[in-house]
Amino acid sequence: DRLSFMKMDGRDLQFPDATFDVAYSLSSIEHFGGVPGAAQTMREMARVTKPGGVVAVATEYVVSGPSCDETFQPHEIHDLVHASGLQLVEPIDEMVWKRYETRPVRLDVDPYQSPHMLVQLGETVFTSVMMFLRKA
Repeated sequence: DRLSFMKMDGRDLQFPDATFDVAYSLSSIEHFGGVPGAAQTMREMARVTKPGGVVAVATEYVVSGPSCDETFQPHEIHDLVHASGLQLVEPIDEMVWKRYETRPVRLDVDPYQSPHMLVQLGETVFTSVMMFLRKA
């Protein structure tokens, strides 16, 4: 009964500063206009989070090849963390996918193949990254 749905732009959250204990984005920031839009979204989530609160973000992380639509290179992920002004709770494990025997799923050939540890579009191979960041 206390749940309400609101429609707004993630780059311009219509809440006062320090409103929430937690803010999260699950596979969304890559849709807000590349690195500039994602950085603004990260800043907005940080702004509406209370001191000591956590921001959780999942997005697409390139492991090889050029960027493609709605993916981020490793240096861009680090730029987004920096832009947020938040601190990673744990470092990003950038090699987790190497500890498992897996081949990229070719999304253009068989998007229903699993597991989706790595996926490939054209020359770009990517995976997901989940980051937890804390506001000082």
